[in-house]
Formats: sequence, structure tokens, C-alpha cells
Amino acid sequence: GSPIFRESTGMESLTASISRFRALETNGTFALAKDIMRLIADRIDVGPLQKLAPPPKNEKWGSLKSLENYLGTLVRAEEARRVMGPLFGLYQMRLADAHISSKDLSDAFGLAGVDPQASVIDQGFDLIDNAARAIWEIGHIVDAHVESKSAQRQTEDTIKKGE
Repeated sequence: GSPIFRESTGMESLTASISRFRALETNGTFALAKDIMRLIADRIDVGPLQKLAPPPKNEKWGSLKSLENYLGTLVRAEEARRVMGPLFGLYQMRLADAHISSKDLSDAFGLAGVDPQASVIDQGFDLIDNAARAIWEIGHIVDAHVESKSAQRQTEDTIKKGE
């Protein structure tokens, strides 16, 4: 199969800039969310995902929606939505520079699993932690599917050899 993430230049410096202490800067929580999404959402290779889970005609999916729908082919749609929730929240927080409404911002914090009343340092930690957990869960789901397919092929091969 194809990797979910494309290789990209400049990732080392971007990765090095992701720290909970970035949240201490003015609008740092939103800048941190933006950089985390540059590291994740901007690198998702939608082509292979949309071959496996194509969008309906006349509908265009972004990278996160494409990944959510692909995961929905491997697990229940509700589980895929739950796993992707923090990433969608981070993406909405990334848009805070575009002056989203306070209700939308509150929803974004909720999806991202971040307490808006917490200290900015704790918010920064939670942004990084919840994004990392989401990526780990995505990897776990994909790995389980790959292992299941591999075991199925081995069983089929064993049956064919026995015939």
C-alpha cells in the first residue's frame, strides 16, 4: 500500500518548533495548532485514500475528511470520527486567525480535547498530546487491518497448498 503521509522538506525545523512552550507566545496556542496541522494534515496523501474511499460525485474532501472516510472502511464510522476528532479540532483552531466565531472556537477546543480555561502551557501540552494520540490510534487501526489481511492471505495460501 501507499503511505498515508507524503515526505516533505522542512519537516525537521517544523518538528523542532512544536513545543508546549510555543503556547506562551501571543496567539501561541493557535500558532501551535497551525504548525501541528502543517505537520499532519498538509502532508496527508489524499490520492490513495480517495481510491479506497472515494468521495461522492460533486463532493470534494480535504485531507482530514479523506482520512476519516478511509478509516471508516476499516472500523465503524463512529470510531473513525472519534479518532479524528482531535485533528478536526486542531484544524479549526488553526483557522482562529481567520476570526472564527467564539462558539466555533469553543467547539474546536472541545474537539481537540483542550480545556480553554487551562493555562496556555497546559493547552499547548494537550494540543500536542491529543494530536499524537490520534496519530497513534490511526496507525493502530491501519496496522491491525494490514495484519488481518496478511493473516487472511497466509490462511488462503495454506488452504491452497493443502488442496
